[in-house]
Amino acid sequence: MKKIIALLILLSLSLLSFASCGDKDDGITEQDGVFDPYNNRFKDDVPTDKKISVSGKTFYFESIEIRDKEEAKLVTSENSLKMLYVHVSVEFTSENTVEFKDSGMHKIFSVPETKCDRDMNVLTFERTNSDGYAYDVRIEVHKDKILVIHNGHTYNNPGTYSTITFVE
Repeated sequence: MKKIIALLILLSLSLLSFASCGDKDDGITEQDGVFDPYNNRFKDDVPTDKKISVSGKTFYFESIEIRDKEEAKLVTSENSLKMLYVHVSVEFTSENTVEFKDSGMHKIFSVPETKCDRDMNVLTFERTNSDGYAYDVRIEVHKDKILVIHNGHTYNNPGTYSTITFVE
């Protein structure tokens, strides 16, 4: 009898623990269960009150964050790319034209002057990496910084995006 009661208690506890796992709020949208790199809790929202001018401004690399589709932070990848991005600046030659300049020895992250589609404080353009993978680049304009979001470095890991901060 004691064994049956112990078994019932163990079974009840197991069921309770399984039920509580289902209520976990992981911050991922329920819509598709995939991390949304453009609307997530780890970055500032895009300002929508007025269009912020970027023409003639240059922004310099400050930080990079890489998250996978479960929102896990990929620190090893961040540290590797941080060393390469330290020489990168972003220059706006007009309100919708951008150029990424890499003054480092290998000039890995240079992007020639590129015309973007602009919607208020969001600029977008398509880029192709050295492996031939085409990806979208999104630039979010803030008062004193820009956020560059893309999956060009992590295209072989679906749902993984870099959010790169550049400051004036």
